[in-house]
Amino acid sequence: MTRGYSERVRAYTNLIAEEMGVPAEDLDKLQWAALLHDVGKMSVPAEILNKAGRPTDAEWEVLRGHPGAAIPLLTPLAPWLGDWALAATQHHERWDGDGYPGGLAGPNISLAGRIVAVADAYDVMTSVRSYKSGLSPALAREELTSSAGTQFDPAVVRAFLAVGLGRLRFVAAPLPGSTSWPGWLGFRRVPPL
Repeated sequence: MTRGYSERVRAYTNLIAEEMGVPAEDLDKLQWAALLHDVGKMSVPAEILNKAGRPTDAEWEVLRGHPGAAIPLLTPLAPWLGDWALAATQHHERWDGDGYPGGLAGPNISLAGRIVAVADAYDVMTSVRSYKSGLSPALAREELTSSAGTQFDPAVVRAFLAVGLGRLRFVAAPLPGSTSWPGWLGFRRVPPL
């Protein structure tokens, strides 16, 4: 996993949710859920997560288990996060029903899952990985547009496209000295203990 990945997904999620008019109280919960969306990867062996190069088919199957592995890890937070916790279990579901782990489709996927799916995909597309080059922001936005209605909720893609490229670039590469937590992460408040 690249440094800053979950923080960028959280920040992109925040931009999309603000554009969609998600209320502030829910936005706080969604931001925490987005930050934790890949917590299930704690169940994936480090040699798979840190592998240089593209995972094998067998390794992809192990990686595909991470949404389900998030359930017991997020159960203690469920009373506070509510349905926003579903971001961790549903961010690989697809609008057309061809996703995983549950094969959910359309509005049966939680809003959290639909928003984080777009934020996560954009970050993956624009990031350099050991097995691929990153796309430019413009090409990644084109890819999201072409996948609206199949992989992604069209309303969430529209909200993402309404976010200016300057704001997206700030998330991708914040200015030096502006990365102190929670400053550039943009959290409004910390949850009560």
